Amino acid sequence: MKQDASQARRLAALEKKVGITWVPESFWKTGEWLDQLTGPYIVKNHPGKTIFDLCPDPGWLDTHHAPAEEVEYINRKIKELGWKTGHDAHHGDPHDEGARSMGKTH
Repeated sequence: MKQDASQARRLAALEKKVGITWVPESFWKTGEWLDQLTGPYIVKNHPGKTIFDLCPDPGWLDTHHAPAEEVEYINRKIKELGWKTGHDAHHGDPHDEGARSMGKTH
């Protein structure tokens, strides 16, 4: 963390020395970008739901947000490690009442 902060300070000093001044676009100033983030969008427009509830099928996120080669590699590694993923990880497992759930408040 200290190394990152030190590097950021050095970079800022170099930018100042060579005359680089960053000016944020109005898009960033108004907060419109927040509307495009998945989490806040789902909370606002689909209360009580998660991104997984809104997916067309269990594997949709894997195939629509990563290149096919990457998905294939990840799936191969998951299989090699014997991990369960997505909806398969929960089928047949008893529900943990202590787990956080958006569907029910206590």
